[in-house]
Amino acid sequence: MKRNLGKRIKLKRVSLNLKQSELAKITGFSQNFISLVEREQRHSYTSVDKIYNALKDYEIQLKKAR
Repeated sequence: MKRNLGKRIKLKRVSLNLKQSELAKITGFSQNFISLVEREQRHSYTSVDKIYNALKDYEIQLKKAR
């Protein structure tokens, strides 16, 4: 389960047409940190959880706006 978390986050971000810099603003993490997480070079479950929840919230907002 620990493996592929970064890849799953990247797939979700790309599917929502978000840039890493935009996701960084939403989460409060730096763009560099987002990049490291997506490449699975650095993460904690707390940060991954925060990033993934931000993506889910963003997706919900997009659906409501349609």
